[in-house]
Amino acid sequence: VSRKNPQAFSLEIKEIGEMYSSGVKKLQMEISILSSMIEWRSKKVTQLMKHRMIVVDLIQKIVARINNAHQASMQQRMAVLKEIYERRKQYSHTKTVSLNMSSDSPLFGQN
Repeated sequence: VSRKNPQAFSLEIKEIGEMYSSGVKKLQMEISILSSMIEWRSKKVTQLMKHRMIVVDLIQKIVARINNAHQASMQQRMAVLKEIYERRKQYSHTKTVSLNMSSDSPLFGQN
């Protein structure tokens, strides 16, 4: 458009201004949408991190319970083994005593 037609030139500038304004409004809307999406995602990430910490804490508690149960179980086994050992020791002692008290022993009157 030449400057010989100022009315057409003015109209063209007005159209360019409107397009620019419209483009700016679209960009502002996209920026707003993107920022709200970022905000939503950051909230989700924060939420997931909290959930992750809760899960990690639960796993640690479960592992601790398993370890405690295993340790208690091992202590019970050791107690049972110790009791078995003591009974065997007692049994072998009484067996030795009873063998010494056999019928060919001088205590029974046979020489």
